[in-house]
Amino acid sequence: MSADVRTFATLDEAAAWFALDPSERVEAEGLAAVRGGTVRAYVQSFCDELSDATGAESFGTYPGHDPSLDLAVDIFTPIDSRTLGDAICAWTIDHLEEYSGWYLIYRRQIFNPLIGRYWRDMSDRGSPTANHMDHVHLSFLDAAPKPKPKPEPVPQPQEVEVAKIAYPVTIRAGEARRIPVPAIGGGFGWTKVSVTYASAGVRPIVARVGPNSRPITDASGKPLASADGWSGRHYVDLEPGDEWVAITLHGSPDGTLELMVEASDA
Repeated sequence: MSADVRTFATLDEAAAWFALDPSERVEAEGLAAVRGGTVRAYVQSFCDELSDATGAESFGTYPGHDPSLDLAVDIFTPIDSRTLGDAICAWTIDHLEEYSGWYLIYRRQIFNPLIGRYWRDMSDRGSPTANHMDHVHLSFLDAAPKPKPKPEPVPQPQEVEVAKIAYPVTIRAGEARRIPVPAIGGGFGWTKVSVTYASAGVRPIVARVGPNSRPITDASGKPLASADGWSGRHYVDLEPGDEWVAITLHGSPDGTLELMVEASDA
């Protein structure tokens, strides 16, 4: 839902307009000089998402707003109830970084995570509106939020044979990867997980399995964590709760290694 962010001449004008019964606001339309288009795109996105999440619908800004008209918004709430205001504050705090939020004020308290993640009391400014008793104020940073990094795709299993499931993996030097093995613990009877690869002096590799990080070893029990070049299969017996293999390849950025991670019943 697109939130209707209105621009007023002053904070008091905004408070007076939103205090009216909705049926009376049509006659007082002149109080709201502008409807929409005055805040930054990411501020508008915040208002849209907040409205969907909490039901808030009374958004306003004005010239002289801190830090500026386009980087601040007031969300008006019932003065005789904290329910909506508290919900707005809780959702906003959880999403501050996502929308480049700076600080928020509500009922004579300010929350500024740049100082500390706690509410601080503010001095009495006089009127209920000046003390933010009837609205939540939110200021934004003058920097668009960075796009969320795309999650790394999960390798898709290749069915090798009935008693085995395998993941092909390419890992670069300096990289750490977790390879999920969803069949483990799923009633397929897997008892071992192994790493198979061929190497001619490539950088050291460390492979571990499960929440207790047990090392994957070769047949003699030597962990897969030496600077030598190895080849062949290194494995570990599975235990309840083992759901992934963690692999780290150390060394310079130009080194890569092709691996096959398998779960099997033998």
